[in-house]
Amino acid sequence: MPTLDPEIIFAELESDRAFGKLRRKILGNDFGYQSSKTYSRLLEKVDANGNVVAVGKYQDGGFVEIDIS
Repeated sequence: MPTLDPEIIFAELESDRAFGKLRRKILGNDFGYQSSKTYSRLLEKVDANGNVVAVGKYQDGGFVEIDIS
């Protein structure tokens, strides 16, 4: 069984983070969610590049977009 070198693993992880690849690897083609700094108590739906694509809330097991315009 091959051994894993933690230094190599963390170096690759840090490299991916530095070049913006880590978020894409984690999210894939899906979206992620984060708390909104602009709208308290709401969530932001973000794409793999970190762009906010919607604001909403978690309701009945899923994300529900809210029109904030």
